[in-house]
Amino acid sequence: ADGLIRVWDMASGDLAREMRGHGAPVFALDVSPNGARVVSGAADGATLLWTLGAERPDAEWLEHDNTVSAVTFLGDDRTVASAGWDGRVLIMTEGVGPPVEVDRLPGPVLALDVGADAVTLAAGTSSSGDASVTFWHVPSRARVLTLPGSATQAVSFVKGAQGFAAGGAGGARFWEARPETPEPAEPADPRTTTLEWSDGSALYYEAQVSRALPLLDS
Repeated sequence: ADGLIRVWDMASGDLAREMRGHGAPVFALDVSPNGARVVSGAADGATLLWTLGAERPDAEWLEHDNTVSAVTFLGDDRTVASAGWDGRVLIMTEGVGPPVEVDRLPGPVLALDVGADAVTLAAGTSSSGDASVTFWHVPSRARVLTLPGSATQAVSFVKGAQGFAAGGAGGARFWEARPETPEPAEPADPRTTTLEWSDGSALYYEAQVSRALPLLDS
């Protein structure tokens, strides 16, 4: 809320640096794939690009009409996408021309994520009037898919796989690009104890146990 971005030392838990540049509450953050840079978005419509831990930003864009609610890097540490309560989805590259408007959605955009190949961009909106999840082909800036449903507050591609997940007030949903899901095992009186993405495939798995086994309820 104070407009600061704080960096902590993971080993000690100590505050290592405060990054000052926003003049309004910060609503969105992302770290570049190489860990060297940060992109942030704030309530005043500003999107800032930083070197991690720097005292001042390297680049600043003032393109959104109000709050920037989602940001993500697009493949490298110089190109970013931003989205906001104004419904606009923008792509910006440091030192390369003005931002490009990819699309304008009918409601506030609360989430962005990009596939590992930086070719597919996904956004989640808080309005179900058009689509809860929207996809674009990044090189052509073309909208390629919409998935209607409830308001979406989070989207995430499965790392290293052709799948993604979306979540909101109505729960979480999972998709595969090529659905080949086997029939699940159904033990008697089951409970789910583990839920995790498998490595290298667009599948998630559950480990279930039966109360017939000698396990405590706790």
